Amino acid sequence: MNRLYIYLAVLSVFIMSCEDVIEIDSGFKEASLVVDAWIDDLERPQTVRLTKSQDYFDSQLATGVSGAQVTVKRSDGVDLTFEDNGNGNYVWTPTAGETLGEVGLSYTLEIEAEGVSFIAETVMDPVPVIDSIAQIYEEEQFGFPEGIYAELFATDLDGIGNAYWARTWKNDTLLNKPFEMAIIYDGTFSPGTGTDGIPFIFPIRRQVNPIADDLEEGEEAQAPYKVGDKIYVELSSISEEAFDFLTIAFEQMTNGDNGIFTLPLANSGTNVRSVGTEVPVLGFFNVASTSTKTKMIE
Repeated sequence: MNRLYIYLAVLSVFIMSCEDVIEIDSGFKEASLVVDAWIDDLERPQTVRLTKSQDYFDSQLATGVSGAQVTVKRSDGVDLTFEDNGNGNYVWTPTAGETLGEVGLSYTLEIEAEGVSFIAETVMDPVPVIDSIAQIYEEEQFGFPEGIYAELFATDLDGIGNAYWARTWKNDTLLNKPFEMAIIYDGTFSPGTGTDGIPFIFPIRRQVNPIADDLEEGEEAQAPYKVGDKIYVELSSISEEAFDFLTIAFEQMTNGDNGIFTLPLANSGTNVRSVGTEVPVLGFFNVASTSTKTKMIE
């Protein structure tokens, strides 16, 4: 027994003495401009955010880029100037009754930042009306607790290639966990299904329900909604390029759950480019038509 104790003690010292700090090279060399330009036709201030990219292992908030010029030009000849609010936010504020534009118009984003010109183009696509948000009371099943669940009812527009992004707020808090991201293609999760003009499929309808945080030991899961809760949903049109961008972003954010199928780290593609130079740029520009719906749980 004493010999075994001595052996384990010596072995533990040996193991601790062999521990080395391993530094992983992410390949990050120089910061690039990142364009976060997801704007819509709702009557509210619209924001384009400019930041700098950073190393994958950098836990600090991204640095905002100030002093730039940001303009969105519509194909009907109207130019919209986004004012520098500091800290990387550039905001266009509509007057009463004014919106960013209408379905079918083309939009060009022009940015002058740090001596370089950047440009991106897109079109505002249509979006279906949200028919309703239903509440369903369900018994406990398959590990889901008994209680109130919600479903979003809408129907894909006619024509192959319609893409949408549904975002949900519970009591004014955005559901922003990766697995709460609801991106939709022709009423389903992805292209290639051959569907068109169908009601959103069941799993998509259920993505208006929040995902529970990890439970502490002995803590019981709760149903996603209770009487008095408010659900607010925005359903926005996105281009097929934007759908691909968000798909890659989702895959990267959930990469750690893929086990042996984990993907290499990669940035999503971009529809923004520098003008007359090879200066790299990241991010995306999308102009959405948006329908909304509010539901109070009764």
